[in-house]
Amino acid sequence: MTSRTLRPRATWVAHGARAQLTDSAVQWPSMCSMERCSCLGGKGQGLRATRAVHPGQLIYSSKPYACVVVKGSHDTVCDHCLARKDGRLLRCSHCKFAYYCDASCQKGAWTEHKSECRCLKKVAPNIPTDMVRLVARILFKLARLNSKPCPSEEFYSLQQLQSHTDQMSEQMRNGLALLANTLRMYLEGEDLDWSSLLPADNVMQLLGKITCNSFSVCDGEFQDLGVAIYPSLSLLNHSCDPSCVVVFEGSMMLLRAMRDIPAGEELCISYIDTLSPSRTRRQELLRRYYFTCQCSLCEQGLGDTDMENGDKDVVEAIRSLMLKIDKANADVSRRLWCCARPCCRRQQLRRSPAATCSTSSCSTTCAAPTLTPISGARH
Repeated sequence: MTSRTLRPRATWVAHGARAQLTDSAVQWPSMCSMERCSCLGGKGQGLRATRAVHPGQLIYSSKPYACVVVKGSHDTVCDHCLARKDGRLLRCSHCKFAYYCDASCQKGAWTEHKSECRCLKKVAPNIPTDMVRLVARILFKLARLNSKPCPSEEFYSLQQLQSHTDQMSEQMRNGLALLANTLRMYLEGEDLDWSSLLPADNVMQLLGKITCNSFSVCDGEFQDLGVAIYPSLSLLNHSCDPSCVVVFEGSMMLLRAMRDIPAGEELCISYIDTLSPSRTRRQELLRRYYFTCQCSLCEQGLGDTDMENGDKDVVEAIRSLMLKIDKANADVSRRLWCCARPCCRRQQLRRSPAATCSTSSCSTTCAAPTLTPISGARH
């Protein structure tokens, strides 16, 4: 399965114990700082910043259109909130495959789970692949929504995603055909009108879309928790020198700036490990995502000599060190400040005790005495 594993060179990772104020507690939608745009260099559509953004700042957040826990972790990760638990989880008494933190999570997941529960029980113990289960959840959701848009489709819809089936190798298309047959057997007996659910697609095209546009949902240790589809954020183009990074709060995807980004600049993430020579990166991107990278690092071959002539053990040591630096950045960056005025409480500001309040009804420059530190807030 091809999904964006997103191993960036530097990240702000949410990890550790639950914070006093988490990203999900802040009114993130009011902080949307991007818009859809047309890109140069044959990249088609993309996303760009609508205002200047600073390192670590949140640009956008999105819940998934659909998400499944990876099969290898299904008994240690909550099927609803994607929390990894060392202790005992509650197992669904019907399918005996899905696990939950508690009764609250199980109740919250029932809308998504009840249709697949029958399917899982029917095929047990032969549980299908993550991709088949994800596409099945998408089909069940399409049936529930009855053509209504989903919040995760704010900038780009599921129907608009590219399948790239015409560019796939015969081996890849044969693999999709096998997945399509497995999907049909998995959903056999379910009351789904495939022709109305997929007016412009066949099953192969839908599988191609999800294969090319799904994201691996990871925790702070870069361990895979699930696979999900985020239609709007699938518009993010790749760069080997990315301006942004995605991190996760459960299944919620958060897009954050890695450096200062001026208004109007395209927002890019890295789809792959960038600590490889340009030729290797280009080959991987062409094989997995069907495009040739034209970023400045690839065009000029910057750093290739050092990467090709360097000691492999040193490169691996650098990768390991950068993960440790990422964690340190997460710890150091946790001190945020919020406006203490009653009407503005909990609105995020810059990491400074003097900044302009982000609430439109306030929009004042607050001095330090007016601000409240948010100790331990995830950033």
